[in-house]
Amino acid sequence: IGPITVKDTSFPTYDATLITSGPYSENQLLTFTTTTTNVATGTSIYWKLYGVTGVNALDTADPGTDKTHPNSGTAYQQWGAVVNDLYKELIGRYPDQGSFEGWVNNLVSGATTLTIVRNDMYASTEAQNNRAGLDQGSFTIGSDGTGSHSIYILPDFTTEGTETFYYRIYSDSSRTLQKDEVTFSVADTSVAKSLISIVQFELDSTIIASGSSTTLRWNISNAQVIRINGSYYASSGTLTVSPTSNTTYSLYAANSQNEVTSSTTLTIATAPSSQNIALGTLAQNIINSGSNIYWANFSLASSTAIVLSTEHSLSNVDTIIVLFNSSGNVITSDDDLGIDGRGVNSTSKISTTLGSGTYYVAVFVYVGGWSATSPWVVTGTAAYLDTNNIKLSLWNSNSTPNPIILNVSEPTSVNEGDT
Repeated sequence: IGPITVKDTSFPTYDATLITSGPYSENQLLTFTTTTTNVATGTSIYWKLYGVTGVNALDTADPGTDKTHPNSGTAYQQWGAVVNDLYKELIGRYPDQGSFEGWVNNLVSGATTLTIVRNDMYASTEAQNNRAGLDQGSFTIGSDGTGSHSIYILPDFTTEGTETFYYRIYSDSSRTLQKDEVTFSVADTSVAKSLISIVQFELDSTIIASGSSTTLRWNISNAQVIRINGSYYASSGTLTVSPTSNTTYSLYAANSQNEVTSSTTLTIATAPSSQNIALGTLAQNIINSGSNIYWANFSLASSTAIVLSTEHSLSNVDTIIVLFNSSGNVITSDDDLGIDGRGVNSTSKISTTLGSGTYYVAVFVYVGGWSATSPWVVTGTAAYLDTNNIKLSLWNSNSTPNPIILNVSEPTSVNEGDT
Protein backbone atom coordinates (compact mmCIF):
# COMPACT_ATOMS: atom_id res chain seq x y z
CA ILE A 1 0.00 0.00 0.00
CA GLY A 2 1.40 3.37 -1.02
CA PRO A 3 1.46 6.57 1.04
CA ILE A 4 -1.90 7.98 2.08
CA THR A 5 -2.53 11.76 1.66
CA VAL A 6 -4.83 13.27 4.27
CA LYS A 7 -6.47 16.59 3.32
CA ASP A 8 -6.35 19.24 6.07
CA THR A 9 -9.96 20.38 6.38
CA SER A 10 -9.28 22.59 9.40
CA PHE A 11 -7.80 25.43 7.35
CA PRO A 12 -10.02 28.52 7.73
CA THR A 13 -11.74 29.99 4.64
CA TYR A 14 -13.41 33.38 4.11
CA ASP A 15 -15.91 34.34 1.43
CA ALA A 16 -17.16 37.96 1.38
CA THR A 17 -20.27 38.81 -0.63
CA LEU A 18 -22.25 41.99 -1.32
CA ILE A 19 -25.76 40.63 -0.93
CA THR A 20 -27.60 43.88 -1.80
CA SER A 21 -28.78 43.77 -5.38
CA GLY A 22 -27.37 46.38 -7.76
CA PRO A 23 -27.13 48.80 -9.42
CA TYR A 24 -25.75 50.81 -6.51
CA SER A 25 -26.11 54.52 -5.78
CA GLU A 26 -25.22 57.01 -3.09
CA ASN A 27 -27.27 56.97 0.13
CA GLN A 28 -28.09 53.30 -0.44
CA LEU A 29 -27.63 50.80 2.39
CA LEU A 30 -25.24 48.09 1.17
CA THR A 31 -25.08 44.85 3.18
CA PHE A 32 -22.04 42.56 3.12
CA THR A 33 -21.96 38.98 4.42
CA THR A 34 -18.84 36.93 5.11
CA THR A 35 -19.19 33.13 5.19
CA THR A 36 -16.40 31.22 6.90
CA THR A 37 -15.32 27.69 7.65
CA ASN A 38 -13.12 26.66 10.55
CA VAL A 39 -13.36 30.08 12.14
CA ALA A 40 -14.35 30.17 15.80
CA THR A 41 -17.60 31.79 16.88
CA GLY A 42 -16.99 35.34 18.11
CA THR A 43 -13.88 35.85 15.99
CA SER A 44 -13.49 39.48 14.89
CA ILE A 45 -13.25 40.21 11.16
CA TYR A 46 -11.85 43.59 10.15
CA TRP A 47 -13.08 45.31 7.02
CA LYS A 48 -11.96 48.38 5.12
CA LEU A 49 -13.39 50.21 2.13
CA TYR A 50 -10.92 51.47 -0.47
CA GLY A 51 -11.53 53.86 -3.35
CA VAL A 52 -13.30 56.37 -1.11
CA THR A 53 -12.75 59.86 -2.58
CA GLY A 54 -13.80 61.68 0.55
CA VAL A 55 -15.10 61.10 4.07
CA ASN A 56 -18.29 59.46 2.84
CA ALA A 57 -18.81 55.91 4.18
CA LEU A 58 -20.89 55.23 7.31
CA ASP A 59 -20.83 51.82 8.92
CA THR A 60 -24.36 50.64 9.75
CA ALA A 61 -25.72 53.95 11.09
CA ASP A 62 -28.47 55.59 9.09
CA PRO A 63 -26.94 58.88 7.88
CA GLY A 64 -30.31 60.66 8.08
CA THR A 65 -31.49 63.45 5.77
CA ASP A 66 -30.90 67.12 5.05
CA LYS A 67 -32.46 69.38 7.67
CA THR A 68 -34.77 72.36 7.18
CA HIS A 69 -34.73 75.49 9.34
CA PRO A 70 -38.12 76.36 10.88
CA ASN A 71 -37.69 79.99 9.79
CA SER A 72 -38.77 80.12 6.15
CA GLY A 73 -36.91 83.37 5.45
CA THR A 74 -34.58 83.41 2.45
CA ALA A 75 -31.47 83.93 4.60
CA TYR A 76 -32.23 80.88 6.78
CA GLN A 77 -33.02 78.63 3.84
CA GLN A 78 -29.92 79.67 1.88
CA TRP A 79 -27.55 79.22 4.81
CA GLY A 80 -29.37 75.97 5.67
CA ALA A 81 -28.38 74.51 2.31
CA VAL A 82 -24.76 75.43 3.00
CA VAL A 83 -24.74 73.90 6.50
CA ASN A 84 -26.29 70.65 5.23
CA ASP A 85 -23.51 70.35 2.66
CA LEU A 86 -20.76 71.25 5.15
CA TYR A 87 -21.80 68.36 7.40
CA LYS A 88 -21.69 65.89 4.53
CA GLU A 89 -18.43 67.21 3.11
CA LEU A 90 -16.47 67.74 6.32
CA ILE A 91 -17.98 65.36 8.89
CA GLY A 92 -19.45 62.65 6.72
CA ARG A 93 -23.05 62.69 7.88
CA TYR A 94 -26.19 64.75 7.86
CA PRO A 95 -26.58 67.25 10.74
CA ASP A 96 -28.72 66.82 13.80
CA GLN A 97 -31.51 69.40 13.99
CA GLY A 98 -30.23 71.31 17.02
CA SER A 99 -26.69 71.79 15.74
CA PHE A 100 -28.01 72.61 12.29
CA GLU A 101 -30.21 75.43 13.58
CA GLY A 102 -27.41 76.78 15.77
CA TRP A 103 -24.98 77.11 12.87
CA VAL A 104 -27.60 78.64 10.60
CA ASN A 105 -28.73 81.17 13.23
CA ASN A 106 -25.16 82.32 13.80
CA LEU A 107 -24.48 82.69 10.08
CA VAL A 108 -27.65 84.71 9.50
CA SER A 109 -27.04 87.00 12.49
CA GLY A 110 -23.41 87.57 11.56
CA ALA A 111 -22.17 86.04 14.82
CA THR A 112 -19.89 83.83 12.74
CA THR A 113 -18.63 83.52 9.18
CA LEU A 114 -18.52 80.71 6.65
CA THR A 115 -14.73 80.45 7.04
CA ILE A 116 -15.03 80.04 10.81
CA VAL A 117 -17.77 77.40 10.48
CA ARG A 118 -15.73 75.41 7.97
CA ASN A 119 -12.62 75.55 10.17
CA ASP A 120 -14.55 74.57 13.33
CA MET A 121 -16.24 71.63 11.63
CA TYR A 122 -13.01 70.39 10.08
CA ALA A 123 -11.18 70.60 13.43
CA SER A 124 -13.97 68.91 15.41
CA THR A 125 -13.19 65.64 17.18
CA GLU A 126 -15.84 63.82 15.18
CA ALA A 127 -14.40 64.98 11.86
CA GLN A 128 -10.87 64.06 12.91
CA ASN A 129 -11.97 60.59 14.00
CA ASN A 130 -13.86 60.10 10.78
CA ARG A 131 -10.89 61.09 8.67
CA ALA A 132 -8.81 58.59 10.62
CA GLY A 133 -11.03 55.61 9.85
CA LEU A 134 -14.61 56.25 8.88
CA ASP A 135 -14.24 53.83 6.01
CA GLN A 136 -13.29 50.83 8.15
CA GLY A 137 -14.70 48.75 11.01
CA SER A 138 -15.19 45.22 12.31
CA PHE A 139 -17.83 42.56 12.92
CA THR A 140 -17.87 39.10 14.58
CA ILE A 141 -18.52 35.64 13.23
CA GLY A 142 -21.66 33.99 14.55
CA SER A 143 -22.30 30.37 15.49
CA ASP A 144 -23.40 29.64 11.93
CA GLY A 145 -19.99 30.72 10.63
CA THR A 146 -21.22 33.95 9.08
CA GLY A 147 -21.05 37.63 9.90
CA SER A 148 -22.52 40.68 8.22
CA HIS A 149 -22.76 44.45 8.43
CA SER A 150 -24.01 47.37 6.31
CA ILE A 151 -22.50 50.55 4.88
CA TYR A 152 -24.02 53.79 3.60
CA ILE A 153 -22.16 55.66 0.87
CA LEU A 154 -22.83 59.37 1.35
CA PRO A 155 -22.73 62.01 -1.41
CA ASP A 156 -19.19 63.38 -1.47
CA PHE A 157 -19.56 66.44 -3.75
CA THR A 158 -16.09 65.83 -5.14
CA THR A 159 -16.57 63.69 -8.24
CA GLU A 160 -19.16 63.01 -10.89
CA GLY A 161 -19.81 59.71 -12.66
CA THR A 162 -19.23 56.12 -11.53
CA GLU A 163 -16.90 55.32 -8.62
CA THR A 164 -15.30 51.92 -8.07
CA PHE A 165 -14.91 50.67 -4.48
CA TYR A 166 -12.96 47.74 -3.01
CA TYR A 167 -14.38 46.07 0.11
CA ARG A 168 -11.67 44.00 1.79
CA ILE A 169 -11.74 41.83 4.90
CA TYR A 170 -8.80 40.99 7.17
CA SER A 171 -8.18 38.59 10.03
CA ASP A 172 -6.03 41.08 11.95
CA SER A 173 -6.81 44.56 13.30
CA SER A 174 -3.74 46.06 11.60
CA ARG A 175 -5.29 44.95 8.30
CA THR A 176 -2.23 43.26 6.84
CA LEU A 177 -3.68 39.72 6.42
CA GLN A 178 -6.27 40.15 3.68
CA LYS A 179 -8.74 37.27 3.33
CA ASP A 180 -11.11 38.35 0.58
CA GLU A 181 -12.20 41.29 -1.60
CA VAL A 182 -15.44 42.48 -3.21
CA THR A 183 -15.32 45.04 -6.04
CA PHE A 184 -18.41 47.11 -6.77
CA SER A 185 -19.34 50.42 -8.45
CA VAL A 186 -21.56 53.22 -7.21
CA ALA A 187 -23.25 55.77 -9.46
CA ASP A 188 -22.04 59.13 -8.15
CA THR A 189 -24.99 61.49 -8.55
CA SER A 190 -23.51 64.29 -6.47
CA VAL A 191 -22.30 67.40 -8.25
CA ALA A 192 -18.90 68.82 -7.48
CA LYS A 193 -19.08 72.38 -6.23
CA SER A 194 -18.08 74.71 -9.04
CA LEU A 195 -16.46 78.08 -8.57
CA ILE A 196 -19.02 80.84 -8.17
CA SER A 197 -19.39 82.93 -11.32
CA ILE A 198 -20.64 86.52 -11.26
CA VAL A 199 -22.31 86.56 -14.66
CA GLN A 200 -23.74 90.03 -14.03
CA PHE A 201 -23.68 92.55 -11.21
CA GLU A 202 -24.18 96.04 -12.55
CA LEU A 203 -26.31 99.17 -12.59
CA ASP A 204 -28.13 100.30 -15.70
CA SER A 205 -26.70 103.75 -14.96
CA THR A 206 -23.76 104.42 -12.68
CA ILE A 207 -24.68 108.12 -12.40
CA ILE A 208 -28.20 109.51 -12.07
CA ALA A 209 -29.69 112.87 -11.24
CA SER A 210 -31.04 113.43 -7.73
CA GLY A 211 -34.60 112.11 -7.48
CA SER A 212 -34.17 109.68 -10.38
CA SER A 213 -33.85 105.90 -10.23
CA THR A 214 -31.98 103.12 -11.99
CA THR A 215 -31.94 99.33 -11.94
CA LEU A 216 -29.41 97.02 -10.27
CA ARG A 217 -29.14 93.68 -12.09
CA TRP A 218 -27.42 90.49 -11.00
CA ASN A 219 -27.00 86.92 -12.18
CA ILE A 220 -24.82 84.64 -10.05
CA SER A 221 -24.18 80.98 -10.88
CA ASN A 222 -23.15 78.12 -8.54
CA ALA A 223 -23.95 80.09 -5.36
CA GLN A 224 -26.19 78.99 -2.49
CA VAL A 225 -26.14 82.34 -0.69
CA ILE A 226 -26.74 85.70 -2.41
CA ARG A 227 -26.56 88.80 -0.20
CA ILE A 228 -26.63 92.42 -1.39
CA ASN A 229 -26.14 95.16 1.19
CA GLY A 230 -27.31 92.84 3.96
CA SER A 231 -30.45 91.50 2.24
CA TYR A 232 -30.80 88.03 0.69
CA TYR A 233 -32.00 87.42 -2.85
CA ALA A 234 -32.41 84.71 -5.49
CA SER A 235 -29.45 83.93 -7.74
CA SER A 236 -30.69 86.35 -10.39
CA GLY A 237 -32.93 89.38 -10.26
CA THR A 238 -33.34 93.12 -10.51
CA LEU A 239 -33.82 95.90 -7.98
CA THR A 240 -34.96 99.46 -8.66
CA VAL A 241 -32.84 101.86 -6.61
CA SER A 242 -33.24 105.60 -6.03
CA PRO A 243 -30.87 106.67 -3.25
CA THR A 244 -30.50 110.32 -2.25
CA SER A 245 -26.72 110.12 -1.94
CA ASN A 246 -23.84 108.18 -3.48
CA THR A 247 -24.36 104.49 -2.66
CA THR A 248 -22.19 101.41 -3.04
CA TYR A 249 -23.99 98.10 -3.59
CA SER A 250 -21.94 95.19 -2.22
CA LEU A 251 -22.49 91.59 -3.32
CA TYR A 252 -21.58 88.53 -1.23
CA ALA A 253 -22.08 85.10 -2.81
CA ALA A 254 -21.16 81.75 -1.30
CA ASN A 255 -21.57 78.01 -1.45
CA SER A 256 -20.14 75.50 1.00
CA GLN A 257 -16.73 75.61 -0.68
CA ASN A 258 -16.37 79.09 -2.20
CA GLU A 259 -16.99 82.78 -1.44
CA VAL A 260 -16.85 85.82 -3.75
CA THR A 261 -17.58 89.53 -3.39
CA SER A 262 -18.15 92.41 -5.77
CA SER A 263 -19.43 95.97 -5.63
CA THR A 264 -20.69 98.77 -7.84
CA THR A 265 -21.25 102.41 -6.93
CA LEU A 266 -24.13 104.70 -7.91
CA THR A 267 -23.24 108.40 -8.02
CA ILE A 268 -25.93 111.04 -7.53
CA ALA A 269 -25.28 114.05 -9.73
CA THR A 270 -26.73 117.30 -8.40
CA ALA A 271 -27.79 119.32 -11.44
CA PRO A 272 -28.87 122.58 -9.71
CA SER A 273 -25.22 123.46 -8.91
CA SER A 274 -24.58 124.51 -12.50
CA GLN A 275 -23.62 127.51 -14.59
CA ASN A 276 -26.45 129.23 -16.43
CA ILE A 277 -25.80 129.71 -20.11
CA ALA A 278 -27.88 131.44 -22.75
CA LEU A 279 -28.07 131.30 -26.52
CA GLY A 280 -25.44 133.54 -28.05
CA THR A 281 -23.77 134.35 -24.72
CA LEU A 282 -20.25 133.30 -23.74
CA ALA A 283 -20.06 131.85 -20.22
CA GLN A 284 -16.93 130.89 -18.32
CA ASN A 285 -15.89 129.34 -14.98
CA ILE A 286 -18.23 126.37 -15.06
CA ILE A 287 -18.63 125.25 -11.44
CA ASN A 288 -17.84 121.75 -10.13
CA SER A 289 -14.31 122.22 -11.45
CA GLY A 290 -11.89 119.70 -9.97
CA SER A 291 -14.26 116.91 -11.06
CA ASN A 292 -14.58 115.22 -14.41
CA ILE A 293 -18.32 116.06 -14.49
CA TYR A 294 -19.31 119.60 -15.50
CA TRP A 295 -22.80 121.02 -15.25
CA ALA A 296 -24.54 123.84 -17.08
CA ASN A 297 -28.16 124.89 -17.48
CA PHE A 298 -30.14 126.97 -19.95
CA SER A 299 -33.70 128.16 -20.42
CA LEU A 300 -35.81 128.47 -23.56
CA ALA A 301 -38.78 130.81 -23.89
CA SER A 302 -40.32 128.82 -26.74
CA SER A 303 -39.78 125.74 -28.86
CA THR A 304 -36.27 125.96 -30.28
CA ALA A 305 -34.03 123.77 -32.43
CA ILE A 306 -30.74 123.76 -30.52
CA VAL A 307 -27.31 122.22 -30.84
CA LEU A 308 -25.04 121.27 -27.91
CA SER A 309 -21.47 120.30 -28.71
CA THR A 310 -17.98 120.03 -27.30
CA GLU A 311 -14.76 120.86 -29.04
CA HIS A 312 -11.13 120.35 -28.08
CA SER A 313 -7.73 119.64 -29.55
CA LEU A 314 -6.38 117.53 -26.70
CA SER A 315 -4.72 114.17 -27.32
CA ASN A 316 -6.36 111.01 -25.90
CA VAL A 317 -9.33 112.94 -24.46
CA ASP A 318 -13.00 112.09 -24.93
CA THR A 319 -16.23 113.82 -23.92
CA ILE A 320 -19.81 112.69 -23.38
CA ILE A 321 -22.82 115.05 -23.21
CA VAL A 322 -26.02 114.20 -21.31
CA LEU A 323 -29.11 116.41 -21.58
CA PHE A 324 -31.69 116.48 -18.72
CA ASN A 325 -35.08 118.11 -18.30
CA SER A 326 -35.90 120.24 -15.27
CA SER A 327 -36.99 117.14 -13.31
CA GLY A 328 -33.56 115.57 -13.70
CA ASN A 329 -34.62 112.91 -16.19
CA VAL A 330 -32.36 112.09 -19.13
CA ILE A 331 -33.64 113.36 -22.48
CA THR A 332 -30.76 112.18 -24.64
CA SER A 333 -26.99 111.82 -24.70
CA ASP A 334 -24.12 111.63 -27.13
CA ASP A 335 -20.68 110.16 -26.98
CA ASP A 336 -18.90 110.48 -30.31
CA LEU A 337 -21.06 112.58 -32.57
CA GLY A 338 -23.87 110.06 -32.37
CA ILE A 339 -21.77 106.88 -32.57
CA ASP A 340 -21.49 105.48 -29.02
CA GLY A 341 -18.26 103.76 -28.17
CA ARG A 342 -16.29 104.88 -31.23
CA GLY A 343 -13.17 105.77 -29.27
CA VAL A 344 -11.14 108.54 -27.71
CA ASN A 345 -9.95 111.88 -29.14
CA SER A 346 -13.61 112.58 -29.84
CA THR A 347 -16.11 115.35 -29.40
CA SER A 348 -19.84 115.14 -28.71
CA LYS A 349 -22.88 116.73 -30.30
CA ILE A 350 -26.62 116.77 -29.60
CA SER A 351 -29.05 118.26 -32.11
CA THR A 352 -32.66 118.35 -30.99
CA THR A 353 -35.77 120.50 -30.68
CA LEU A 354 -36.83 121.45 -27.15
CA GLY A 355 -39.94 123.14 -25.83
CA SER A 356 -39.95 126.05 -23.43
CA GLY A 357 -38.42 125.38 -20.01
CA THR A 358 -35.17 124.87 -18.14
CA TYR A 359 -32.67 122.20 -19.11
CA TYR A 360 -29.46 120.84 -17.59
CA VAL A 361 -26.33 119.62 -19.35
CA ALA A 362 -23.71 117.27 -17.91
CA VAL A 363 -20.35 117.04 -19.68
CA PHE A 364 -18.11 114.07 -18.86
CA VAL A 365 -14.42 114.28 -19.68
CA TYR A 366 -12.33 111.10 -19.97
CA VAL A 367 -8.68 110.38 -20.62
CA GLY A 368 -7.50 106.98 -21.87
CA GLY A 369 -9.59 103.82 -21.71
CA TRP A 370 -13.33 104.08 -21.10
CA SER A 371 -16.58 102.60 -22.31
CA ALA A 372 -20.10 103.90 -22.76
CA THR A 373 -23.51 102.49 -23.63
CA SER A 374 -26.63 104.45 -24.49
CA PRO A 375 -28.15 106.40 -22.91
CA TRP A 376 -25.27 106.91 -20.45
CA VAL A 377 -23.62 104.15 -18.52
CA VAL A 378 -20.01 105.31 -18.37
CA THR A 379 -16.85 103.89 -16.88
CA GLY A 380 -13.22 104.82 -17.36
CA THR A 381 -10.36 106.92 -16.09
CA ALA A 382 -11.28 110.38 -14.84
CA ALA A 383 -9.53 113.37 -16.34
CA TYR A 384 -8.77 116.57 -14.44
CA LEU A 385 -7.31 119.03 -16.92
CA ASP A 386 -5.22 122.12 -16.25
CA THR A 387 -6.04 123.68 -19.61
CA ASN A 388 -8.90 125.92 -20.73
CA ASN A 389 -9.41 124.45 -24.15
CA ILE A 390 -12.40 122.12 -23.71
CA LYS A 391 -15.41 124.10 -24.90
CA LEU A 392 -19.14 123.51 -24.58
CA SER A 393 -21.27 125.33 -27.13
CA LEU A 394 -25.01 125.99 -27.14
CA TRP A 395 -26.56 127.60 -30.16
CA ASN A 396 -29.65 127.80 -32.26
CA SER A 397 -29.24 125.40 -35.16
CA ASN A 398 -29.51 128.34 -37.56
CA SER A 399 -26.88 130.50 -35.86
CA THR A 400 -23.12 130.49 -35.34
CA PRO A 401 -21.77 128.49 -32.35
CA ASN A 402 -20.67 130.51 -29.36
CA PRO A 403 -18.49 128.32 -27.09
CA ILE A 404 -18.50 128.16 -23.32
CA ILE A 405 -15.00 127.49 -22.00
CA LEU A 406 -14.67 124.90 -19.21
CA ASN A 407 -12.07 126.06 -16.69
CA VAL A 408 -10.79 123.29 -14.42
CA SER A 409 -7.74 122.63 -12.32
CA GLU A 410 -5.52 119.57 -11.94
CA PRO A 411 -5.67 117.65 -8.63
CA THR A 412 -2.79 115.89 -6.91
CA SER A 413 -3.89 112.47 -8.20
CA VAL A 414 -6.20 110.76 -10.68
CA ASN A 415 -8.48 107.93 -9.52
CA GLU A 416 -9.17 104.97 -11.77
CA GLY A 417 -12.88 104.60 -12.55
CA ASP A 418 -13.90 107.89 -10.90
CA THR A 419 -17.19 108.84 -12.45
